[in-house]
Amino acid sequence: MISVTKKELRTEIKNRINGLSEEYKKKSSTAIAENVLSSPVFINAKSVFIYVSTENEPDTSAVIREALKKGKRVFVPKCLQKGIMIPAEIFPDTVFTSGYMGIPEPKEYDINTSIAGIDLSVIPCLSANKKGDRLGHGAGFYDRFLAAVKTKKMCLCFGKILSDDIPTDSHDVKMDYIVTENGSVKI
Repeated sequence: MISVTKKELRTEIKNRINGLSEEYKKKSSTAIAENVLSSPVFINAKSVFIYVSTENEPDTSAVIREALKKGKRVFVPKCLQKGIMIPAEIFPDTVFTSGYMGIPEPKEYDINTSIAGIDLSVIPCLSANKKGDRLGHGAGFYDRFLAAVKTKKMCLCFGKILSDDIPTDSHDVKMDYIVTENGSVKI
């Protein structure tokens, strides 16, 4: 494969995502959620940091609901400023509001929530590969966050947008698991 920049790959992947049918995204999201929920790393986690999905990402709502139902501590990203986010603990009755880039965030949160003790972090991507490399949206929120916390890292990705090669930089954090509708790969 001819080397491409992250910017070029992001454009290519966004075009591929826009070409995915709603039916594919819905079926794949259901299968991805089932793969996460049945994974030993999720089952054994007492606390989970997980992104709140948007329309072009694997849907995380079922995983969030099940984690809360099972009594796990659940945290979602709360963006404080460009490039900086904290984990905000949520509960079944948490009220969400539109946050950074229109992403749902808890309306109320504790600014002093510790990142220590998060067993599993479920991370979004534009694309990933089976070597644990992840192509994010480019703002660096997750790489900064993950560099500061000791946690298992699981990336959710539609199988049709997996990439063989993803350009990486020294600050990019590798994932421990890549989950698609076709299963989970432990790195």
